Amino acid sequence: MTARTASRIAVAAGAALVFTGLGRQNLWLDEVMSYEAVSGSWSNLQRFFVSLPEQHPLYYLLLRTWRVFGSSEFALRSLSAICIVLAIPLIAVLARELAGETEGAVAAWLSATSPFLLYYGQEARMYALVVLLAAASGVALVRWLTSERPTWLIVYGVVAVAGCYTHFFFTFLVAAQFLAALVAIGWRRTAVRRLLIAQAIVATAYGPWAVLLITHFPKPQAWKGVANVQFGIPYTFLRFTLGYAVVPANFGWKERAVQLLAADWGLLAVATLAFGAACGAGIARLWRAGGVARLSPIVLLAPMGLALMVSAVTIVIGERYFIVCFPFFIVLVTAGVVGLIRGRRPAAGWLTGLGLVAVTAISLWRYYRSADYGKEQWADAAALVRSSLRSADVIAVHEGYALSAFAYYFKPTDGDRLVKDNEAARDRNGERIWLVLAHTTDEDAYIERMKSGRHVAVDKRFLHETGIRVLRLDPDPPGLR
Repeated sequence: MTARTASRIAVAAGAALVFTGLGRQNLWLDEVMSYEAVSGSWSNLQRFFVSLPEQHPLYYLLLRTWRVFGSSEFALRSLSAICIVLAIPLIAVLARELAGETEGAVAAWLSATSPFLLYYGQEARMYALVVLLAAASGVALVRWLTSERPTWLIVYGVVAVAGCYTHFFFTFLVAAQFLAALVAIGWRRTAVRRLLIAQAIVATAYGPWAVLLITHFPKPQAWKGVANVQFGIPYTFLRFTLGYAVVPANFGWKERAVQLLAADWGLLAVATLAFGAACGAGIARLWRAGGVARLSPIVLLAPMGLALMVSAVTIVIGERYFIVCFPFFIVLVTAGVVGLIRGRRPAAGWLTGLGLVAVTAISLWRYYRSADYGKEQWADAAALVRSSLRSADVIAVHEGYALSAFAYYFKPTDGDRLVKDNEAARDRNGERIWLVLAHTTDEDAYIERMKSGRHVAVDKRFLHETGIRVLRLDPDPPGLR
């Protein structure tokens, strides 16, 4: 079997994996935000961008068109699934251009079975499109630097503009690519100076959105605290290697990080050794190779460094944002494994490869088969409320897009009293109140305010992602009021 045939089989395997169970999990808050943004009028979408300019437009415009296929979980996520399927062969091409033919096939398989990529291929957000455009820009850049054909520079420029209009972090990738080209082949090459001109054109094209970002600077998000900087880079590599089938990503995990990591120390140890050895060997091998091969380590690490510097002003670190670096991470791991196998100690290479296969297989098994890992359980929360709802009950949903997420699965009728104004709900004497909470930082204090004249009759926590909590507050008996 040739390397290219192996790559094609990997693409087919990746497609099968990403479409398997595509609609099995509920939409979570951010996915509901995507759905709601593209479901209204064009003027509503415009207001959405003005109020949240960090949400860049390209993905939303594509998803709005994609909605002709429906609004189910499967339909909304299928756009991301297709982006991941298209990204796999591009990552393989990138590895082949930078490391070799065999490396291209191995990269295809690592991408196709990556728990991290499969997770975002099953999410109705822009991150799958980001990784597709990141891989495409990498291929175009390498081919421009090696051939200096104008066509590849034009392709690179178009992809870079599309990437910048998909996610802000793509601007970090573009800056890192120029730095990498400068280190790899030097300023004297005409190609690098032309690349700088192309990037200046990209920056000009992105200018209007940059102005919107500056003039409507988003408020810092509550979940982005100092812990994001402390955990940021290690947590990113944890997700790069094992996806979300270890350390459940529910609300408050940072406070329990040591406990959660200790519970999976064996898997984490093998993953750290295997991926760490492969990535380290890949960096050493490609750096020694010189030329454009040096792009991978720089483009992997430079955006992370830029994010750390920007975080001194406003915290921008998140592992999902660093997906722009992921194609180059795969290239380095691939180059490292193949280099070790072909080197003086092939046994170490095979052992590393077996470690990669083992931890990936365990992660995939958990992701697809274990009930402990998954997205927010809005359907279960809605079913709990609906199961014992009375006509006079008030349902109060707290925080952000939680009301939209709950309503998507609750499907309220004209008789249901579903409100977002929780303080108004609290003052309804003699009525039962259902509280639906998610991502509520002052949860206990909020519940105490709402309990005036009432007691907790139902209290159920759903642990996935942000940890939805459903409570029913019943009026106190007359003698206790």
